[in-house]
Amino acid sequence: MASNNVRRIQDEPVRVQDDPGNQQWQEASGGKQDDEGRYAEFVSRSLNGADMNVGVDWLEPGETHLLHSHANVQEWYYVVRGTGQFRLYEEEIRGEPGTGIYIPPGAPHRVHNDGTETLEFLYGFDCGELNEVEYVWLE
Repeated sequence: MASNNVRRIQDEPVRVQDDPGNQQWQEASGGKQDDEGRYAEFVSRSLNGADMNVGVDWLEPGETHLLHSHANVQEWYYVVRGTGQFRLYEEEIRGEPGTGIYIPPGAPHRVHNDGTETLEFLYGFDCGELNEVEYVWLE
């Protein structure tokens, strides 16, 4: 039973957000096609019975996770590698390794990799599956 509780990110499928063939993202995002980035989950209800959804997101230089909010869930980010510009409400935050950001329900937020290397950050939601998150796209 413990094998479901221990997962290695390199063993999880990496999903590309603007890939129309990515059923999981298409369902979760409401069919949003121009959002950028890649992600992999390692905690969710379907993976290990959790009541949270946690994964890793990657943005290459110049890529943007577009401005949006979530009416129904809390979210957090934790920067692991690289640097980028994070927006929360109207505030611009310089994210670098060790930066943690709490995103309350309804808070507009966006991430842009304005650096020269891959921006890697952990994300988490207080729900069990990505398709339970309500995305409200603001750009």
